Amino acid sequence: LAELLRGKLRVSSIQMTGLALTLRVDAEGQVSIPIAPVNHRARDQTWISALSAVRDVQVRKSIVSIEGVAAGSTPRQFLVNLNGWHAGGGFQVQIEARPPAGLARGMRLHLTLRGEPLRVRTWEGNWRGVVDGVRALPWLGRLLPPATTLVVDNGHIEASGRIDKGRIVALHAEANASEVAAADKGHIQARIRHLDMHARADRTSGGWELRYLQLGGIGPSGRWSTVVTGTRSGDKRTGFTYAFDISQVHLGNVVPWLRLWPAPSALLTRMPQVHGDMSHLSLQVHPTQSTGTLYALSGELKDVGWTAKGRVPGIEHLSGSLVADENRGRIAFHDVPLVVRLPAYLGHAMNFASMSGSLQWERQVSG
Repeated sequence: LAELLRGKLRVSSIQMTGLALTLRVDAEGQVSIPIAPVNHRARDQTWISALSAVRDVQVRKSIVSIEGVAAGSTPRQFLVNLNGWHAGGGFQVQIEARPPAGLARGMRLHLTLRGEPLRVRTWEGNWRGVVDGVRALPWLGRLLPPATTLVVDNGHIEASGRIDKGRIVALHAEANASEVAAADKGHIQARIRHLDMHARADRTSGGWELRYLQLGGIGPSGRWSTVVTGTRSGDKRTGFTYAFDISQVHLGNVVPWLRLWPAPSALLTRMPQVHGDMSHLSLQVHPTQSTGTLYALSGELKDVGWTAKGRVPGIEHLSGSLVADENRGRIAFHDVPLVVRLPAYLGHAMNFASMSGSLQWERQVSG
């Protein structure tokens, strides 16, 4: 009563409707709220302390715009209902959101955190989210060539993890979809049906480490599955390098996706209808703005082949070791039965019971 008589009010509950808020998510997963700058001046601390003392917050029918990496090339607006409350020395937040029509049908997010509610960089705790009816994955757009988008049919994502200093530092995710397709100007270039995914990733001192990524689905060559591990290193100044180890790949399923990028596509155009298997793959990718995407690939080939085209011979039953980058490559093989077709020069196939040698190629200035 004494504080009330002196004009001091203590707010314990807030209910708001029709708010508009912007969140920014950078390449490091750091979330920021671009409101008026907050520092340690007394007048700032007064209202921060007052709002931090609120025990319960309810927000209804409000608009949240997400900018940055999580949104893709354009900001995304969500219709949001939020409940927040203090609990056990920290606070909890429960969010239900309706994403843009072309993104998903609905999403739910629950956070159990410690720290100052109005200072994201102080947050520490756990989070869990569910996204239903996924139709697009805009945050993957920076990994795809320009004008290429991922289209999802009936996708579902469940994810959870830890937050430290306002950043996601651990992630466990499960996802499935009836179909995932890559479209260029509305035309489907590659697709996977009945996709199923399980993944775990952790932030390390040098970047991100993909503990495992288990993928499965149905592609042009039938059902497939693979396990991927990887790391991300580097920084914003020098650029990021992504390194992956892949257990196995059915080429008939992955080639349509490789054709999305200029360098692999130029090679595959000369080697149509590639099929066979690759195992023990090691892949490094370094996207750059000046020279395009740099990559280095090595692995083992098993029963690989492709159709002859022009002066490029057709090959069947090729097994051996592959080393390649964006400019050149080499396949070394030893004591393998090989079928070679040169329709431009010979009217019949050449069958070799056993052959050893190598195939080499190099990208010319003209492509």
